[in-house]
Amino acid sequence: MKPVRIPITLKELLDIYKEEIASRDLLPLPKDFYVKVKSIMLSEQKKEKNNLSRRLKEEEIKVLKNVLEGLFLIRTIKIMEHLANNKEIDRKGLTIEEVELLDHIEALLGKIKGEPTRGTYRRVIKKDLVLFLKHYPSFVASDGNVYGPFLMNDLAYLPHTDSLFLQRKGIVTIIKESSV
Repeated sequence: MKPVRIPITLKELLDIYKEEIASRDLLPLPKDFYVKVKSIMLSEQKKEKNNLSRRLKEEEIKVLKNVLEGLFLIRTIKIMEHLANNKEIDRKGLTIEEVELLDHIEALLGKIKGEPTRGTYRRVIKKDLVLFLKHYPSFVASDGNVYGPFLMNDLAYLPHTDSLFLQRKGIVTIIKESSV
């Protein structure tokens, strides 16, 4: 099955939702699916200038959030059904959030059965305190979170990798590097 592309509109997201409901199996989604959709929603909301357009976009985003939540819950149910039926789960078709959920459930099941667990260690991401030297739009950082938008002289904690990248571009100056 071909991977699903990131939806840009409510209709595209609804189509993915309907396809997921119609399928017995999990549709393959890009790892960063939820993060990218959230980022698109944020950027779309900021584009609207007049009050009526902004309010309409806010209502559309409320619907998008509900559809996105429903999609996640349907996929979670399918993951649980796969586990209950000892069916193989193709992790390559899961999102970051779904892999994290699956890892946690598998660790808990192992704990319940008294099996040694490999541990669910959360990767520690070094964050630096940065000062923005100019305006900069929202972006999806290396940790999968959306940061921004930023105004000149804004302070923020950003993942070290992103801080270095933005510093090389002349967008930020690093005030304090993380010691973790």
